[in-house]
Amino acid sequence: MNTLTVEQAVFASSDRGRLKGYQLVARSSGIDAALGQELCRWAPTKFPSHDSEQWTLNYYPINQDRVAVTRTVLGGPEYSGRGGTQVVTLILVLDKPTFVAYGCNPIHVAKHALAMGALSLPLELVHDALPPATLPSEPIVEAPQWRLGDGASAPICESLCAQIIHLVNQSQRIAVVGLQNPIDALSHLLPMLSPEQRWNLSFTTGLAPTAVRPFQLHCLTTADAARQRTLDAQDIVRVDATAVGTTSAASTLDLSGRT
Repeated sequence: MNTLTVEQAVFASSDRGRLKGYQLVARSSGIDAALGQELCRWAPTKFPSHDSEQWTLNYYPINQDRVAVTRTVLGGPEYSGRGGTQVVTLILVLDKPTFVAYGCNPIHVAKHALAMGALSLPLELVHDALPPATLPSEPIVEAPQWRLGDGASAPICESLCAQIIHLVNQSQRIAVVGLQNPIDALSHLLPMLSPEQRWNLSFTTGLAPTAVRPFQLHCLTTADAARQRTLDAQDIVRVDATAVGTTSAASTLDLSGRT
């Protein structure tokens, strides 16, 4: 299997160096200060769940030449010793030729990265320098440790896809509420978009909406009154997945419990 390398970084809480708090605690050599600052802007310091097995997949274009595919998980205790759990975001930065080779599809990138051991918490970060991450030079049909079930039922219905695509074409920020399996839903939705649309469509499968990280598409399990006020304040259109006839996601995601 032919492989290629991509830049990677880790955003977490640390007291290393002059800074204390959330920062890029490790990065590969191709990530300079300007790029690092942009990666920090999109990385969260809060996580929507206290469940250590939960995680979110996130994607955004950095500029016309590079994109980021990231995975946010709960890590160990924060350095402060106050009992909090740090939020860790694992980041891959792809140049345009590499992302195009993967069909401009962040889900394809993520499943191959996880199969190759990337986008996963390292056992120990001793130094702030990381080697580049390794990916297959082109997608393979099936990647180990990423099984999406037997496809017995669609994870997202056609009418919901049409509604989302309509809003995407209007450059509207969207919150889809009530998806049982956002990754399966995105796996179904993204191939319906053109490569250019996939490049431009930033998304998160669970991070809270915020003006600092202006993801165009948010996948939310629920949205209470406080969350609805946030959506309204940021002019994010709410789409209720259950109200437009989505089916329950029959497929499951198997990552062998790794974070």
